[in-house]
Amino acid sequence: MRVRRYETVFVLRPDLEEQELRDTVSRFEQVLTRQAGTLIKREDWGIRKLAYDVKRFSKGYYVILDYIGPTTLVSELERNMKINEKVMKFLTVKKADKIDMEAIEKEKLEAARRREEAARRAAASREVVHEELAETEAQAGVGLGSELEGEVEVAEGELEEEEEEEEEETTLDEEEEDEEVEDES
Repeated sequence: MRVRRYETVFVLRPDLEEQELRDTVSRFEQVLTRQAGTLIKREDWGIRKLAYDVKRFSKGYYVILDYIGPTTLVSELERNMKINEKVMKFLTVKKADKIDMEAIEKEKLEAARRREEAARRAAASREVVHEELAETEAQAGVGLGSELEGEVEVAEGELEEEEEEEEEETTLDEEEEDEEVEDES
């Protein structure tokens, strides 16, 4: 059985609850493992604007799965995506015919390290915010916690939106570079 490297991008409906999103993505990851595949990395791009309306939605929740496995895996994964009403669109591309397992292991470790680092940064920023909240409460001598916690949640939401916008700008810049290369050809 020949093993190849694939990448599948799929778009889920934007009106799904957080738990439904996690369950749906988890289901596709289980299909990968049942079909003798190995997930290298998963990227959640979040909700993004679509180029055109799909099933009356102008936005969708993007997820990318990078994995290795036999060709039968792709067929089964795509079959599951076709029958799942939460999936609006999907696309699978073959990234490589030959697999270097050492390089794959290094990539998996690097992806895990990045996830841990991001989680650590998020925890540290939450800790700083909560320390500032405690200081403010102590200075005021009153329990302003609920009021300030609301401000903290708004600030965290704004920070997440800024990060999403930066990622979107990076993606758009890459698309523009690709278009410039095509125009030169």
